Amino acid sequence: AGQCNDAYSAVQIASALAVMELARLQNLLTESSDFMQLSQLYRSQGIPYRAAEVLEQAQARETVTADIAWLKQKAQSWYEAREYRKAIKAYEAAAAVSADGNLYAVMAQLSMQLYDFDGALSASDQALAKGVKRPWQMHLLQGRAWFEKHEFLAAKAAFSKAANDQNASRQANDWITYIDRLKTPLQ
Repeated sequence: AGQCNDAYSAVQIASALAVMELARLQNLLTESSDFMQLSQLYRSQGIPYRAAEVLEQAQARETVTADIAWLKQKAQSWYEAREYRKAIKAYEAAAAVSADGNLYAVMAQLSMQLYDFDGALSASDQALAKGVKRPWQMHLLQGRAWFEKHEFLAAKAAFSKAANDQNASRQANDWITYIDRLKTPLQ
């Protein structure tokens, strides 16, 4: 019975997606919630690229107001579509209106994945300034970014800040030891 319900539900979702997309094509969608629902339907069907495009196109037409939920959904859709640079741009817009720095933290992590160490450092600074749930993660990230830039003193300083938190102390101290060994020639 469970498989039958799942198949029925999948058909319902696909039908809802088709109806909503047809309504969009005929310019019948006017409310932000309509575009959000269509975007969510695309994401639920594993089509995150289209989900992000729907939101971006509606926003470009200035027919809707892009609030933080809208911006986060667009960013998450770009991320799921593996369009990381577009995701960072969308997260930046959402982070600017967010009450905390957690979206900047996501930007910092994405920037690290793209080897954009300056972007990671900038976003992590903004995350820490606005406040994040786990500041030690940002300090570890900063340490790795500085390390990749071969700025070992700055890396050690960031890892030292991370070492003050019990969640990161072992990893941070391992990095500090590693950096110290790099600076000391082998005998």
